[in-house]
Amino acid sequence: RALVGRFVPRGARLAVAKTPPALVATNGFDGQYLCEHGLAIGTPLQESACFGTTTTGSRRLTSPLWPLLEHSVHGVISAMHGARLSQAAALVLTLVVELFVADAMMAGRCLVGGVAGGGGVADVTKGRWRLLAACAAGTLLTHPVVWFWALVLFPTSPPVIREGVVEALVVLVEAAVLMANLNNLHRRCGGSALIALSVAAIMNIASVSFGYMLSDALDLRSGGFAVGTSITSWLLGLMLLLRLRGAA
Repeated sequence: RALVGRFVPRGARLAVAKTPPALVATNGFDGQYLCEHGLAIGTPLQESACFGTTTTGSRRLTSPLWPLLEHSVHGVISAMHGARLSQAAALVLTLVVELFVADAMMAGRCLVGGVAGGGGVADVTKGRWRLLAACAAGTLLTHPVVWFWALVLFPTSPPVIREGVVEALVVLVEAAVLMANLNNLHRRCGGSALIALSVAAIMNIASVSFGYMLSDALDLRSGGFAVGTSITSWLLGLMLLLRLRGAA
């Protein structure tokens, strides 16, 4: 349109171009800008005079949206394949997975426990957010320790020591954080030491499983232990703990 505006006078009358049916059937193009018998998405091609019945068969006109989306997703996955996953990116993914799991586990329990304890909607909502904040604090405090343990202290040790031991310790620490900072968890969410331990264990199982699947699917590599990311994570975790203690 811009080129036409430069080389053709504005008042000139342009002729209507029509594409021969043979060309339309060959290149697969459609629409009223190529033929006066355009088709809607999902309509059989043989219903338009632009296409010959001998070449179309039972084919239908499809939208280019899904092929374009598939191509875009494939391009993104191909670009990520074999990439290095930084500690910061791993921390974000861990937080998303673990908080989603914790919320899914405790949302119904907080509602039932809060109503049974005589709490209103605001009281139940406050307990739910405190639970998620405590889970996030535990993750922020322990995630750098996992990377330091696996990549600095025991990089060549067997998987049981390199990953299993530290994950078991993480579960205990996160359960302790839950209980220490949710002294009214029982009234709001029916919580107990067993509930806190269960939430911490299932959170970690979910995040570790997701990490293994993502690593296998994209052939990801570790970006190494990052001091700056670790310090930031610890500070954020401590800040959440202090706010939880102050709002107790």
